[in-house]
Amino acid sequence: MHRLPAGAAAAAALLKGGRPNKRIRVYDCRHQDLPNKVLETRGSDFHGFLQVLRTCFGIDPHESFVLATPGKTVVDYALFDELQDECTLYLWQHKDQTLPTSTEKNIMFTPHYDTLIKSGTHEYYAENQKALPYALAELVDNSLSATAKNKGLRTIEIRLVFEKTLGKNGVLVLDNGCGMTSTQLNNWAVYRLSKFSRQNSKFSSEKEGYVRPDDVPRSLNSDISYFGVGGKQAAFFIGDSVRMISKPWDSPYVHELALSKEDFQRKEENNEDVYTGRIVSRMPCDPSQITDDERFLHDVVREESGKQSFTVVVITGILTDHINYLKQDFETWTRELAHIYHYYIHGSNGNVLSQPSCPSRDLTQKIDILVTLREKPPKSPILLNLRYVNNDMQTLYINAAADSFEFQATTAGDGGKVEGVLRYHPFLYDRETYPKNPCASQASDNGDSDDNESDAGARGKKDIFECFWNGRLIPFDWCSRPKKGSALPAECFSRLSGVLFTNDKFSVSTNKLKFMELELKLRNKETIFTPILKDQQKFSKRGNIEKEFMQWLQSCHERYDKQVRFFGFRRTITRTDVPGKQNSPWGEFSAIEWDGKIYQTGQLVKSQRKTPTLYGTIVRFLLHGEYDGDVFATGGEVEVTREPSALYNDTKIMPISKIDRTATDEVILKGIEKDNDKLPDKLRLEWKEEILNPQIPAGSSIGPLLVEILNRKGDVISHISAGQGPGTWLSVGLKVIRHDPKEEKTILTLTAPFLKSSKGHWFKKNGPLNDLGKYSLVLNTIVGEQDSTCLGNRILPSHTFHFTITAKEDHFTLSQLSPAYRVGNPFDIVLQIKDRFGHPTALSSDTQPVLQCSGLDVSYETVSKSDTKVTIKGVVVRGKIQMHQQEKSYDLHVTLPGLKKSKETAHIGLLPGAPHSVHVKEESAEVENGSPVMFNVEIHDEAGNLTANPKQLVRCQVEGFKPVVIDCCKTGAGQVVTKPVQLNITDGEPQTLQVKFELLSQKNVAAVVIGLKVVPSTRVARIEVYSQTEDLVLRNKEKISWPAGGLLENLCYRLFNERGVEVPLTADITSKIK
Repeated sequence: MHRLPAGAAAAAALLKGGRPNKRIRVYDCRHQDLPNKVLETRGSDFHGFLQVLRTCFGIDPHESFVLATPGKTVVDYALFDELQDECTLYLWQHKDQTLPTSTEKNIMFTPHYDTLIKSGTHEYYAENQKALPYALAELVDNSLSATAKNKGLRTIEIRLVFEKTLGKNGVLVLDNGCGMTSTQLNNWAVYRLSKFSRQNSKFSSEKEGYVRPDDVPRSLNSDISYFGVGGKQAAFFIGDSVRMISKPWDSPYVHELALSKEDFQRKEENNEDVYTGRIVSRMPCDPSQITDDERFLHDVVREESGKQSFTVVVITGILTDHINYLKQDFETWTRELAHIYHYYIHGSNGNVLSQPSCPSRDLTQKIDILVTLREKPPKSPILLNLRYVNNDMQTLYINAAADSFEFQATTAGDGGKVEGVLRYHPFLYDRETYPKNPCASQASDNGDSDDNESDAGARGKKDIFECFWNGRLIPFDWCSRPKKGSALPAECFSRLSGVLFTNDKFSVSTNKLKFMELELKLRNKETIFTPILKDQQKFSKRGNIEKEFMQWLQSCHERYDKQVRFFGFRRTITRTDVPGKQNSPWGEFSAIEWDGKIYQTGQLVKSQRKTPTLYGTIVRFLLHGEYDGDVFATGGEVEVTREPSALYNDTKIMPISKIDRTATDEVILKGIEKDNDKLPDKLRLEWKEEILNPQIPAGSSIGPLLVEILNRKGDVISHISAGQGPGTWLSVGLKVIRHDPKEEKTILTLTAPFLKSSKGHWFKKNGPLNDLGKYSLVLNTIVGEQDSTCLGNRILPSHTFHFTITAKEDHFTLSQLSPAYRVGNPFDIVLQIKDRFGHPTALSSDTQPVLQCSGLDVSYETVSKSDTKVTIKGVVVRGKIQMHQQEKSYDLHVTLPGLKKSKETAHIGLLPGAPHSVHVKEESAEVENGSPVMFNVEIHDEAGNLTANPKQLVRCQVEGFKPVVIDCCKTGAGQVVTKPVQLNITDGEPQTLQVKFELLSQKNVAAVVIGLKVVPSTRVARIEVYSQTEDLVLRNKEKISWPAGGLLENLCYRLFNERGVEVPLTADITSKIK
């Protein structure tokens, strides 16, 4: 079941004769959390509604309260009947209570019916206009209307925030105007709800009936927020989301409304009402509505403190093309805005730079339109007040005008009023003073493109008038030159600029880019024109005002246009250098008078043009047309012979306006002399890798070489310019000549043109030169294609350099080395020094060689040089090697610093060295008495390597025993086993002996002595017999006395070792006892 729309429900109730049912949302502001309920009136009056209110919110019958609108207007019986369906009310304890937190108000903004009627003119595109400045202008229009009743300074700011650290990119328009109530904000959201429609709209609960402003000069009434289209249309042209933040004069609350493309699409997909939303009301400086993507709004909310009223338009989701344009073309679009609001910013007379700003100007009429641009650091913020833009077109027109013609026009019947100003920009001798658009491309001074004036005149094809509607520029030009003939030169009409100021009786398109009927109304025969002469209005019909205008234009032409007098007429000619019908007739004159100064045939002159400046002697003056004597005219041409004649050989025809009237004879003569600097004077050489010396090593190359041709001032020149075009190009020739004893031979010939990239003549590396001997390098300046080294009788600069090719050490080779060397045995290494081509050469330096060998220690005694060889003497290699690596090759690196190839490597075998020491692995030994002892013996070289050599016998001598000899000649090591060491140990204590080891064949190898500890044996060394019954112990060879016939029985025996320790009896031992 579907609920009827609010309007339908109300109509149904009225048809039944009762009050319409209304749904009213009530916020209970008596509590911090702001509970709210939607109450229905159900046809009740105000008293009945209060009863429902008390019941729903539990209000005691004796409790006082206040029911008010969001604007704090207390609701009474009369106001209750005016309340709209779906409106919002606040329930307060008392009227002065403040809002404890933000609230929401549901709204609808169904498009007005004008959406269908006027939907055809909503684009921002206009011919030859950038769209974005006019979209921004729509928002400024709203701000101008909002600030119209300010009692102080009116401030409007366009704030661009393109800093990602603050969230999305944003375009903000802020003003200190009257602000909007929640209802007015609701009205703003309704598309096509114009200021005229609001007085009868169902949304007009606050009586916003339109009141036309008073008539003011230039219609600068700020009444330009008009159609109910521009704000929304501009916002969604710039981005995809808009937030309105506004505080009205008579309310303590700030109201916010957000619209976005994303929200519209979501509602459409969910089959919801697209044109619904919510208005949030909050206290100033409350940031609760700011999202993370809009962090830049924290500054805006903080700025709300202390403001009585304001409005902020916040646009996000800015198109990338718009961001690039706003940043890169900042000067262009701000100039356009300064042009659009020129008269609002500067007043009805415009920006007259010769007159300082009037300090007594009414502050309420002073408008500051500011533009700020904030980007990511380190870029600094930009702040611009449009008041200080002095190159917008209206400023240029006003300040370039010599005189003005003002008039008014009143259309019949509808009160349409137009104020007009025509301005005259005179011709001054050599140039038009009509201002050029700073954005237009400038014509190049090169070539002949500027030698003739444009047929379109000073203004070109641009129409005369720019039109301002209620003081705001509408980019609509009107009124071209008259079609009827006139006694005045046609050029006079192209020197006019004009401006029309209209009131709103002249319809414009809703995008404010076109007038709909201005031209038709002004051409209407009933329109009355009134010229304004010397502050007096004079009634005039159309014919009379045209007469007044033509008289004024004639006066301007006579008073302000400055012309040239041609005299000394010679003849009428036909020119062959001018194409088509313009080639005839031409008058030829011998002299002119220009601003009091006479120029005549034979006189030296200088051109204004900078690239190149022309100096010449006047031949004649030419003026298009049929003449028979002296004449005054604008334009004309002069033919000159170019100077100096030694360099140039042609004539030049140029407009008379190109003559530099400020140039003195001294300056001209100095300039002609300066032209001689165009001739080459000397060559400058720059070697990029090697400096050419009188003696250079064989194998060297010529180059890379940069040759610069210099004039007398030392400037680099690439050609000789002698007239139009690039002139004659210069090049450099290079020759290398070898001087043999019998003949001279050219071995290299090159030619290098001028290269812009290197600003000279570049010769790449050529060579090498390997043959020894004497050479010459010859460089010549070459002109033209004939490879001439002369210009007329002038010999062009050249350079000759003599040098000798010599040998230079480059690398070395190693002499044949022995396949194997012994550690510690010295040997010699011979180095053969050679140049890069393999020829033996002497070493020129005292550099010392560096030897390295696979981590081993390498040293040498001395170095000797002999002719082309270097001998390293007493080379010794030391280090640890293993016996199983004796066949391994070692890399011996020889480095001779200073050579191009300074390192060579030889592979050598390395064997252990001569015996140097006897090494016994056991530092001390211990043996049981009666046992042999074993020792491990090694023979080491000086590096500690195990070495094997012939007759390598080691003798081992144990103190008190015969020596033992072993042979270590095969492995360099062996085991010594002695005879059993048998000592007489009686007391059980160990004894120490010395063992000496010596290499018999090497007396220079020191003997090694170690200690041998002989410990008592654990074997049986003594037997003891004893009686178990008698206290009797029988010792060896002991004599005892015993009675004859007595029995010696119960005898036992015990065994002891050399330590006196009893030895346990075993079967093996007892078997040996007899």
